[in-house]
Amino acid sequence: MQSIATQNYPKNLVEVTIVDGGSTDSTLDIARKFQARIVPNPQRGAEIGKLVGFRQSHSELFMYLDADITLPRGDWLSLMIAPLVRDPELVGTFTRFTVNRHHPALNRYLSYHELMLDPILRILCTPIKNTISSKEAGYDVCIFTSDTMVAAGLILYRRKKVSLVISPSEDYWWDIDIPVRLSKIGQRKFGYVENAGLFHLTVENMRQLIAKKRWMIKYSFLSHQGAREFSYLPRSKRSVLALIGWVVSVNFVLPIAIQSIVQVARNRDVACFYHVPVSFILTDSYIFWFLTNTKGRDFFRRLIPQ
Repeated sequence: MQSIATQNYPKNLVEVTIVDGGSTDSTLDIARKFQARIVPNPQRGAEIGKLVGFRQSHSELFMYLDADITLPRGDWLSLMIAPLVRDPELVGTFTRFTVNRHHPALNRYLSYHELMLDPILRILCTPIKNTISSKEAGYDVCIFTSDTMVAAGLILYRRKKVSLVISPSEDYWWDIDIPVRLSKIGQRKFGYVENAGLFHLTVENMRQLIAKKRWMIKYSFLSHQGAREFSYLPRSKRSVLALIGWVVSVNFVLPIAIQSIVQVARNRDVACFYHVPVSFILTDSYIFWFLTNTKGRDFFRRLIPQ
């Protein structure tokens, strides 16, 4: 809230809505301090809450922020909105996650990746650079298609564009599915504002990371797999082989140990030594969680291209 309040963008043009899932701490007091509008979310689910926020707000542009995200600079909104003013064809703008040197080491390690993806998801997901079609002043133009779709959930959207793919009967806001839906109706043009950045304090230790990933697999992905539109499935035999090669290299440990040393040297941060335990533990945990779940086993079967 403080990082929003200190933006240099005109205050009368910024609408802040807090979607509260029954908090019992000082959340509501903080929201009132910043004169934010408070909307209750009795069902408490995060994906439900994001949809509530969209429906209950009225601004021309819309973006949600999780409670553990802060804007790193005072001109953040100005940087993100400028491309939308310049190019009316842009559906929305997005940025990358940025390292905060004051964050715990594990969180810093994850933040060195543009979308804070864990190592195995980096194998499965498209890098932002593969979607860039042209470079403009202050941003890159990205084209999202079925073959070049990044796992970007935090996007500053034009409300009228998102409304095209959010039906009145919708129950969840699956953030990384929305660009997929938009691309299917020809709304594929996005602006990438790399230097805006976002701080995301998502985990402090390995126990938290494992718990979050387990929840993501079990409740966010497998439980709603039939309704989800963003696909983590490899799209070719080559990508399947890359995934198999990753699993093998992780369990030999030495290859990821070398990668870890390279990352430490490149970023000058010992937090990157987390690459070894994160890669090893999460990769094998994913395999275990999928193989012990019926829907997970079906997912593995579809890894083999027909």
